[in-house]
Amino acid sequence: MCGIAGVIYKDKKSHHIGDALTSMLESLQHRGPDSAGYALYGSLDFPENYYQLNIQVNRRKGTLDNLKSLLTQITPIFDEELIGSVGNSDVYKCKIALDEYSLLKPCISEIDELDDVRVINGSHSFEMIKDVDKSEVVGPHLIQSPVLGPISTKELSGGVKTLILMAFDETGKVFNASACGNNCAKWILKIAESKDLTINLRHVMDFGDGDFKARILNNGIVVNSMKEYVEIAGEYV
Repeated sequence: MCGIAGVIYKDKKSHHIGDALTSMLESLQHRGPDSAGYALYGSLDFPENYYQLNIQVNRRKGTLDNLKSLLTQITPIFDEELIGSVGNSDVYKCKIALDEYSLLKPCISEIDELDDVRVINGSHSFEMIKDVDKSEVVGPHLIQSPVLGPISTKELSGGVKTLILMAFDETGKVFNASACGNNCAKWILKIAESKDLTINLRHVMDFGDGDFKARILNNGIVVNSMKEYVEIAGEYV
């Protein structure tokens, strides 16, 4: 048996959401006495390469201190908050700044190596869903679409699902980016900052005016801009 509590603020003001959720969950302890967790969603409007981490931390003495010690070796910590839980863990929420996106995954991996600590979020999945599909993540299996209303994750667009697969794949697969529109282009470039990415395109995708580096596997030529890419892509699509 479990209990679920939630609160939605529509006034765009600052609220003590940790206190509110904790009070609600405490009243439901009889429905889920073993443990509890939190999921927080919403637009963060952070500058480039600023990220919010939600980290589950065991209350064992010294665990939080060890986490903060590690984090300060990697990045400055901003706007930290410890959200109480009814189980044996708390959620440590903090904002960090990294030099580039490619450093986020190694940072999360290093945190996860600590005993009694687990990063709950940190990836760009929520942001990609919001940006490309204009939809909000309500829960692990529920998306609020402005067009279709409540939908399952299976009903996300082919573009978003392809981006998520690109972001989390560790096998070096070739991805069919033809399922993606131009609104996916910036996310493809961002994912490629942290790992080599091989995609198949059957249309000329607009990667914008900025510089980027890509190898056209059809002929082995490396391009560094949209102009160079278009000149070659036109021969194959």
